[in-house]
Amino acid sequence: MVRIVFPKFLIILISGIVFSSVSLADRNLASVNGKGIGSSELLSSLGGMNQGQRRLYLQDIRRRKESLQNLINQELMAQEASRLKLDQGEDFKSAYEQFRKQWLVSRLIDKKLAYKLTPTAVKMHYQNNLRRYTTDRVHALHILANSEREAKELKEKAKRPGADFEAIAEKYSHDPAAKSNRGDLGYFFRTAYSEAFSKPVFSAKSGSVIGPIPTAYGYHIVKVVDRQPGKTLEFHEVEPQAEIDLQQTVFEEYLASLRGKANVKIDDVALRSAKW
Repeated sequence: MVRIVFPKFLIILISGIVFSSVSLADRNLASVNGKGIGSSELLSSLGGMNQGQRRLYLQDIRRRKESLQNLINQELMAQEASRLKLDQGEDFKSAYEQFRKQWLVSRLIDKKLAYKLTPTAVKMHYQNNLRRYTTDRVHALHILANSEREAKELKEKAKRPGADFEAIAEKYSHDPAAKSNRGDLGYFFRTAYSEAFSKPVFSAKSGSVIGPIPTAYGYHIVKVVDRQPGKTLEFHEVEPQAEIDLQQTVFEEYLASLRGKANVKIDDVALRSAKW
């Protein structure tokens, strides 16, 4: 199962692209064959830095000139690529569409979710989820299904007397790793996976088969093999993890609300038979 971590707003989906809001009036700093390069473009090129780092960086005129030269070089090459009509192929259209989606996802998350992720909210999340921030560990096996119906059918198979859970996971699980690990997640802490997944798993008894557990990846059937109790950790020990967990929880709740209003269909036959 893919471990869900998305510090600074869902890096899994936006593929490392970071956008910065432009707070200064746009001024033209240079032009390349008549195409202007503005101060907003220079600021956006430093989107991987935080506000303080950008401010210090831009106070150095040498660095400003260096960044501007990089943008000029980029514009020169982009114009040459356009002259060669490299922006008219299907590969360009595909890349452009992917970027459009990434940009929209980033802005949507910033607009709809950022206000819920304050330091106070992180501390409250920790206090409301103390059981999550322990050194407790669980050893579990899991099967990933695409639908609730499929998950229930697989659960029935897994609960039959003498059923081999790992063999079922290897044959039916939609988790790509199941072909090699047979669904065995090993021992893990509560924070290794999303709260939606960890909470029911850590609440289950050893030997029990539970589910379906819905997450952003599908529906999970889980067999708890063993439990190892630990101790509660202090906030300062887990603050970065608590921040990630809150981001993840907020995102999954929002995504679940979108999925609840959408008509999503997966062609499993086509997915399994596709030739890459």
